[in-house]
Amino acid sequence: MAGSPPATASTIGARLFAAECAHCHGATAAGDGADAALFVHPPPALDRAAAADPEVLVRRILDGGSAPLAIDPAALRRRAERGEALVSHLRRMARVDWPLVERGRSLYVAGCADCHGPFGGSAPARDAPRPRALGDPAFQAAVSDRELQTMVRHGGPRMPPLPEPIDDGAARALVAYVRLLSPGYETYERFCAGCHGEEGHGGRSPSGRAAPEFDRAFLSAHDGASLRAGVWHMLDDERPTMPHFRGVLDDAAARAIVAFLRDEIPPR
Repeated sequence: MAGSPPATASTIGARLFAAECAHCHGATAAGDGADAALFVHPPPALDRAAAADPEVLVRRILDGGSAPLAIDPAALRRRAERGEALVSHLRRMARVDWPLVERGRSLYVAGCADCHGPFGGSAPARDAPRPRALGDPAFQAAVSDRELQTMVRHGGPRMPPLPEPIDDGAARALVAYVRLLSPGYETYERFCAGCHGEEGHGGRSPSGRAAPEFDRAFLSAHDGASLRAGVWHMLDDERPTMPHFRGVLDDAAARAIVAFLRDEIPPR
């Protein structure tokens, strides 16, 4: 936006931290994020770590951790509905236009995530009505692509337009990403993408086993029941660690997160 001050490392880091880290470590880096209750031992507070040795924390963000995270299966099973949502997300992954979605993701992070949250669940509003939860299945079913394109280009009754105008092609990309938002997508990004890749192209699990690719052949060979069994087998048997963000975040982005923690979060 014309006349806006340039973004500092701390402000860039704040956005990245909210999208990639806060769900486990909490909005104030105190280890009390929304997913902290899923672990037997909560994620560590990061405020002191950033102040004590920023370089160590930069490397940890990029390379992940080596100590296993003890997931509480009972807590996860209490979220069984999210397991169903995850299966639904897996079954549509092979049909996604990923290059278009990746363009839309960049636009969403820059213009939408501050209000609607990193996964479309809506971020806490300050002195204003809570923004619409874009990942809510009821919202997704009620709105057409044309209506979404109008919203992202021109705003709506409760939604301001984007800071920078976008053309029809960018609007289509942004809508493609918004259509991906769902409880299943959020669960996949938090628990599965570190091994299987954001687009489901496969990789390695923390135990060293090959993580399968969720392509058309795999999904054709596995019905809903076998996918559910695989989801819960992974949650019970794997020993996940803090995910690495190499390939997702570059060195400058990791340093921006650490700058936010060091400059904006006072050590307790």
